[in-house]
Amino acid sequence: QNPPPLVGQAADAYLDALDQNPNYKKAREALPGVAKPAYEQQLKQAEDQELARNYPGALNEYTALATLVDRLNRRGMVDFEVVDARAKADEMREAAALDAWRDGMAAFVQKDYATASERLMAAQKFIKNYKDTTFRLAEIHYGWAEAELSLAHYRTAAEHFTLSGDYQAEALDQHLSTLAIPVPGLKVPSI
Repeated sequence: QNPPPLVGQAADAYLDALDQNPNYKKAREALPGVAKPAYEQQLKQAEDQELARNYPGALNEYTALATLVDRLNRRGMVDFEVVDARAKADEMREAAALDAWRDGMAAFVQKDYATASERLMAAQKFIKNYKDTTFRLAEIHYGWAEAELSLAHYRTAAEHFTLSGDYQAEALDQHLSTLAIPVPGLKVPSI
């Protein structure tokens, strides 16, 4: 049996009311009746998005589920088993970043530079510095610049060469930061 479609909204409204006035009798009395159905409804929405491989959608739904569970916990309303929604959100973030990265790399191979750049930037929105996205963005903009140069679009080519250089510098900084190993007691001489 599915909960009524507005049960999640009702739970949010009761929780909001209790945030404003912890002594609000109607909300205190009604919340126990909608807590578990609201949780189940939100979980189903998250699982449906995950099954459809809509990882950005699943990420949003699992994040909303985690927030709902936190709010219900603060009111002592979680007396049922719950999934680790934060861990599931992290899984969905990784899956969304991977999908975007794969799409971007496929577009790059096809020399569809605009799509490649857009998809790799999407991967970075899910996970900062995901895989080799910064380095790949440098490659994409370099290739894009060369394509524009061959069409005598000098200004656009210059913009993409500049972006390529910016991404190369950022990628180098990221790489060097992974190599910096602190050694206790080591004094680095200043120049």
